[in-house]
This record gives sequence, C-alpha cells and structure tokens, in this order.
Amino acid sequence: MGYEPDSVRSWAEWFVANARTINRHHLIYRRQGGTDDRSNLVLIHAACHRQHHAADHQPGPRRIPNA
Repeated sequence: MGYEPDSVRSWAEWFVANARTINRHHLIYRRQGGTDDRSNLVLIHAACHRQHHAADHQPGPRRIPNA
C-alpha cells in the first residue's frame, strides 16, 4: 500500500509531484528522424533519462534501464 491522500487537492498535489519524475523518451531521437508515435516512445524515470542523455557524449553503446 502506498500514500493515500485525504482530499482531492492532496491527490492533485501528489499526482503533480510524482508526474514530474516521469519523462517521455524517444527510442529513435527526433534529430535522427524519430517520431512522436507511441511506438517510438517509452516512459522513463527523470533521473534515468538525464543519466541516459549524459551518455550521449560518451563513446560506446547505451541502453535505457529496464526498457
């Protein structure tokens, strides 16, 4: 069982706070011709997304954790 807000306002505040930790990631980058189609998108934790893109400037293969 997780957090159970007491009011609609608390639910909204909880949802907004948690939603910010999730990013859309393009499997094929838009700059490489990737689209915004659902088949080219995955949801990824914001910190993992930043970590993934930090590797854009490093040589070698990368993968998205748990994708």
